[in-house]
Amino acid sequence: MTVMPETAHTECTQRRYFAHLRSSVPGARQWARHIVSDDWGRSTDIADTVALCITELTANAVRHAPLAVGGRVRDILVELHALPDAVRVEVHDAGGGTPVLQHGDSDDEGGRGLLLVDAITRAWGTHPREPFGKVVWCEVAGE
Repeated sequence: MTVMPETAHTECTQRRYFAHLRSSVPGARQWARHIVSDDWGRSTDIADTVALCITELTANAVRHAPLAVGGRVRDILVELHALPDAVRVEVHDAGGGTPVLQHGDSDDEGGRGLLLVDAITRAWGTHPREPFGKVVWCEVAGE
């Protein structure tokens, strides 16, 4: 994990809330691919990489973050930021803790999502979200 300062939001920021459900992951992936490729005109390769990162990070949020905080159901916020030389992906959830890379056995069915994100992005990290929760972000290089 690379620790980088939070990137300032740009004019080219898109955000959308998704229900805290496993069935929301494909919708988040399709939305991201559409924004990056159709709206921002980035290459299919970049759009596909962003979509894969969104899939992994939103699936982790659904799996590990609490559904409700303070008796209130908390949706997952996905943000996309068009940077001059990259696309920044942010997934905001109500969970605490810090995600870490898992190096599981080859027989394990899961636990490799962040390894994949680490391998295909130029940087990723996490920071707290006020008043609760966290943001897991990554940057996909490419114009």
